[in-house]
Amino acid sequence: MSEIVMPECMKQRRAKLLNATYEYFLTVLEMDRNEAALRFPMDEQLMWVLFGYADTMLERLGFNVCYPDIYVQDGKKILCNTTHCGCKTCHIREASRISEQLKDVIENAGFCIVSEDITGIKVRDPKDDECTISITAKKNS
Repeated sequence: MSEIVMPECMKQRRAKLLNATYEYFLTVLEMDRNEAALRFPMDEQLMWVLFGYADTMLERLGFNVCYPDIYVQDGKKILCNTTHCGCKTCHIREASRISEQLKDVIENAGFCIVSEDITGIKVRDPKDDECTISITAKKNS
């Protein structure tokens, strides 16, 4: 099977879901992180199983849950799409496409990308190390 790479924004969404699931169970168990490190350490495989139960319940209640993943379809690995989660549009894929276009424009203009995450991007002018520009994305409601 061909290798497929998950876009960074999808990886960040998965990390956010994983951490939220773990935090939920720490709250239910009334444990802080120190106690949890000894009695209930983070186990990604277990967290995804527990998340799956919550996802199933939410789907039964009529909610669509955006859970980025790589699936095998007709023997090929593919990134999830709206047929997997039931969302009308994929805001993560759209954000990824726009992010890639923005990065191309920034780099073609001669700027360097310093950092990026799900909330925005920081760039600097290589001719002026003191000049850093932050671009923050905000989803309109």
